[in-house]
Amino acid sequence: MPIDCTMYGDTNAICVYSNHCLCSIDEGFVCDGSPGEEALAECAPGKSCKKAEYYFGSSAASCGSPDQGLTPVDCTQFGDTNAYCVYSNHCACSTGEGFYCQTPFWGGGPDPCEGSQSCECQAGSVCVKKDAVPDDYGTSPTSCGGSDPQSATKPVDCTQHGDKNAFCVYGDHCACSSDEGFICEKNYGGITAADCGSNGYCECASGSTCISAPEPDECANELTGMCEGLSYEAQCSPGKLCGTQGLDMDSDCDGAFDACLPCPEGTQATDTDQDGCYDSCKCGKAESNICEGSPYIQTAADLEPWFGCTQITGTLMVINSDLSGFAGLESLESVGGLFIQMNAELIDLSGLTNLTTIQGEVMILDNPKLKTLSGLSSLKTIAGNTWIKGNTALENLVGLSLITELPGSLTLQQNHALSNMQGLESLQSIAADFKVLDEKGLLNFIGLDALQTVGGHCVIQGTTSLTSLQGLGALENVAGDLSITETAALKDLIGLASLTTVGGWLSIRENSDLENLVGAAKLKSIGVSLKIADNPKLLSLSGLEALNSVGAHLWVENNAVLVDLLGLHNMEVGGSVTVSDNPELINLEGLTMMHIVGYLHISNNDKLSNLIGLVTLETVSGTLYIAHNDGLLTLQGIETLMSVGTLSIKYNSVFPTCAALAFKEAITINGVGSATIEGNDDTASCD
Repeated sequence: MPIDCTMYGDTNAICVYSNHCLCSIDEGFVCDGSPGEEALAECAPGKSCKKAEYYFGSSAASCGSPDQGLTPVDCTQFGDTNAYCVYSNHCACSTGEGFYCQTPFWGGGPDPCEGSQSCECQAGSVCVKKDAVPDDYGTSPTSCGGSDPQSATKPVDCTQHGDKNAFCVYGDHCACSSDEGFICEKNYGGITAADCGSNGYCECASGSTCISAPEPDECANELTGMCEGLSYEAQCSPGKLCGTQGLDMDSDCDGAFDACLPCPEGTQATDTDQDGCYDSCKCGKAESNICEGSPYIQTAADLEPWFGCTQITGTLMVINSDLSGFAGLESLESVGGLFIQMNAELIDLSGLTNLTTIQGEVMILDNPKLKTLSGLSSLKTIAGNTWIKGNTALENLVGLSLITELPGSLTLQQNHALSNMQGLESLQSIAADFKVLDEKGLLNFIGLDALQTVGGHCVIQGTTSLTSLQGLGALENVAGDLSITETAALKDLIGLASLTTVGGWLSIRENSDLENLVGAAKLKSIGVSLKIADNPKLLSLSGLEALNSVGAHLWVENNAVLVDLLGLHNMEVGGSVTVSDNPELINLEGLTMMHIVGYLHISNNDKLSNLIGLVTLETVSGTLYIAHNDGLLTLQGIETLMSVGTLSIKYNSVFPTCAALAFKEAITINGVGSATIEGNDDTASCD
């Protein structure tokens, strides 16, 4: 049958005779499915020429691909520089130059290759030259194994790691000088290094060489908490009383563990004989022990199956338990989440001292005796939201001092013994919301001095003892709303010295002792709205002089003693303005930068006698609503106003109706039939 020798791209391939191809080996082509040959060598009948990359292992020095489960061999290791890799881990040797395969592909011995220029080897066999093989090949310490170069057993160098007195036992089995500090990489027959000491040497497994024994464990010691002659295996649960920080101890030798024997610094308890009991203190950390699941803990017995875990993949839930701490979990480094809720006797979080990572949410809720979070002193990462609520004895947040950023939210709520933020000294950013709700004992924010950004809303609400915002001095940006509401002792905003931007609302409401807004001297921009309302002692808006932009709305409402709007005089509003229910307000000075607004509502300001302060206002695109201002005598101050959408002037008890009608005629009203003049003083003169 005809064959196309060039079908795979070997344009220089030729047909010798019959259907035998010659391939351009020097151009990277080889015969398909036959032994590799030198350049332009002859293929078997019916076989074409293919690129070498069709086969795995095209490098003579590394023939065979690990991706295929093969161990690469060096075809050239005994000097055959013209050897090459045929495919897989099959070498081709230069028989014409005196080299042949350890084991030929076509049978034993070199005879099958006699008379040819090259010879294909069996898998893993390499090219050798008889006169190049040392006399002690396979029998000396430096060449142990494969005494016949054609054998599949490869020699190893027993001395390569420094054991000069190692020797070759038989095959490729080394013997190491155990009395000189050398051990086998792997021992023969499963014996231990200790078993070798009496002979002064130790036999290695096939192909294994001699290495230096590791330095003695300087942390090892003879500590034990067990009494001689007694068995404890039945009650063993690693770390039953003290985790990997110490050994369970039978202090009175009655056969029952009753105390913890601490391990020396730098060591951890280890179960050396694998009987379930921690029996020795060893250097460093115990090996990783990943435990699947989400444990639901209510009793000490529920906790025991998780002793010794370094990672719990799910959420550790301790809910309505009788625990006072978490002794036994000292090995724990990572959990999927942490829920600690309604534990009446919980005093601290001892036992979690090595926990570094929480992959999900943290909820520490309603634990009435919990005083400190110091048991979390190694915690560096919380990937989800954090909610700490209703721990009425909690005095500080010490234990969170390694947290530098929170990808989720932080909510602190009803922890009434909490007076400041001590413990959060490293926290620089909160990616989502930061909420402080009903913290009745909170005095200030000292401890949060590194916080620079809040990516969501910042809410301070119901902190009735709060006297200062001190501690928030590094805060520069709140991407969402900033809400300061329902405080009872806060007099100003001192503490917000670095704040420049609020992306959403700034809401200052229901602060019963607030007198002014001094403290936010760098605040320049509010993305949505500013609401200042229901602050009964607010005398002045001074403190907001740097504010130059409010994106949508301004509300100034129900501030019982506010007399003017000074402090807002550099501000432009992109939407609407409401000034209402401020009974002591006498003018609108402070609104001098307003040119165009959506709507303007001025109502229920009993002492407002004029509109001075609106001297630059030109357009109200929505409604101009002036109502229920019982002291209003004149519209002086809005002489520059040219047009409104709709007009409503009503129920200003001493304001002349004739003045309202004259104003109506003087401006353009864009809405059809949208002017309401009623309830004003019909008897007052306009002369």
